[in-house]
Amino acid sequence: MVTIEQKISLFQKLLHRSMTEKFIEELEALRKEHDEKFQKNKALTDKEAEEILNRSLKKAGAEKVELLSKARIGLKRESMSVKEKCFNTFMDRLKKEIENFVQSDRYEAYLLSLVKEVSGQEQLSGRPVIYLTARDIERYGDGIKRELKESKQWEVSFKTADSNITGGLLAEAPDGRVRINLFVDALLEDSKPYIMQVLFHALETGEENGE
Repeated sequence: MVTIEQKISLFQKLLHRSMTEKFIEELEALRKEHDEKFQKNKALTDKEAEEILNRSLKKAGAEKVELLSKARIGLKRESMSVKEKCFNTFMDRLKKEIENFVQSDRYEAYLLSLVKEVSGQEQLSGRPVIYLTARDIERYGDGIKRELKESKQWEVSFKTADSNITGGLLAEAPDGRVRINLFVDALLEDSKPYIMQVLFHALETGEENGE
């Protein structure tokens, strides 16, 4: 079976191939936008904290701590809100970049690399069913059949994937008991935690450097 780690690894290869210099610059712009908002909110929070301290000199220490804690929580919430907006913007741009990649000349080589991946799964041996977009069946169906015939002596049949699928493939064993989902959309969904981790780390690094 193809593991989630393997699927993510395949998708990371797609990301590296599809990321252009312009796309990297857009990510850097997002990071800078987040840094500017974070520093602005931090300055406001620091000012509010100072005012609270000045007003609270005569109050009990516990009350001052509580007021400062509330201010810091507010800053963290605002920071998380900005990060989520950055993530959503990043994902929207990434989806557009992937759509462009699927339409490019480089996509065929990527699709055939997925075919080679599923050809190593003996659970699919015989006459597997390959789900592809109608466009991919028309353009690459013959090449996929030839690849599986030459490498595994498999006779493959095709079915059209749902219309909302961007690209990639899903392979199903002849008895229907094994399905390997390598649709681009599924790989993107599996990769969201990884993408979020990398993006948030970049944003947090900017916060630390700005302190």
